[in-house]
Amino acid sequence: MDDLKDRPLSAFYEPTPEECAILSKEKRFRKQGTAYKREKEFDKAVEMMRCARSYQYQTSLYYDIKTLLRIPKYLVLAKRYQEALDETNDILRGKWGIAGTTAGNGQHECRALVALLTHEVASEAARKMGNEVLAKSHEEEALRAEHSMPSMRIVDLKEEARKCDWTIWRIGGCGLPGLPCEKWHDRVITIGGVDNKYPSIDQVDIQAVFGNDNPHGVYAVYDFESV
Repeated sequence: MDDLKDRPLSAFYEPTPEECAILSKEKRFRKQGTAYKREKEFDKAVEMMRCARSYQYQTSLYYDIKTLLRIPKYLVLAKRYQEALDETNDILRGKWGIAGTTAGNGQHECRALVALLTHEVASEAARKMGNEVLAKSHEEEALRAEHSMPSMRIVDLKEEARKCDWTIWRIGGCGLPGLPCEKWHDRVITIGGVDNKYPSIDQVDIQAVFGNDNPHGVYAVYDFESV
């Protein structure tokens, strides 16, 4: 099978027939793992999910972070806390490729999300095993990752603007009046260019517009008559 691990993958990548057969086995084990988890047979759930993962990573397709974190979460439920910590450390060290973190738009924000969610699971495992110092350390790392997400969104937008060679963009609305973000709804901005008619993305209130509770979309403006 052609090894695509190090190639950027399109969002519309179609698995090869060989990969489809492997992914069928992955799905079967993952469903069994979910069923065992519902029955509170957590050790069996972990075993099934590890089998599923072994098949997934025989293909060129990666798990998203929420799927990848199911194993350490199940290990916490099984009271196998050190193993859960080992799994989260593997994720943080990059042992497993994670969808959205290596190619395409949004990769920096996605990496911050990976850190946030993984440190949260590690903190829970550490606290339940009685290591409050380690739990607190992971909590702080999770908070640091959460605070970085709006600025990482800016990095991703600047990269996107550079790739498509476009400087005029519009911030979408959220439909919620009275919030600090309202003044930015439908505002035209510049990204990667200079235009005195519009504010630059660096002048946007990034916490209001890109904060984790209510992130806004930003769209290229191709119809200048609408600006």
